[in-house]
Amino acid sequence: MRPRPRRAAAAAGLLAATLAGCGPAGEPSATVAQVDGLVARCAEAMARDVCTARADTRGAADAAASGPVFVAGSGAVDPQAYGEIRAAGDAMCQLVRRRCTEDWRSSACRTARSLWPAPVAPS
Repeated sequence: MRPRPRRAAAAAGLLAATLAGCGPAGEPSATVAQVDGLVARCAEAMARDVCTARADTRGAADAAASGPVFVAGSGAVDPQAYGEIRAAGDAMCQLVRRRCTEDWRSSACRTARSLWPAPVAPS
């Protein structure tokens, strides 16, 4: 049985959108409040963990080149985005603001949201 042309066209369109990096439709662009919250969580983490945030960035660059990066509490994150965030050092929160304002679905922004997730309200 041959696939119907309409289904084939829809499947091809979905595949093209996915390969183009459009991301899932269920993840809309961020609001200013969402970006502000993410940057605030980044700044809070930096203030709390100054030694970690200012650690030698050669490890981050090496990790980006060697494959997947696993972050405790976050799981696997994009190694290049993680390396870029870590390499920014003291400016990492400004980098997160810039990347997430430009594209909420970008790899750097998804990585930042994994590193500093929004608190979940108790049910």
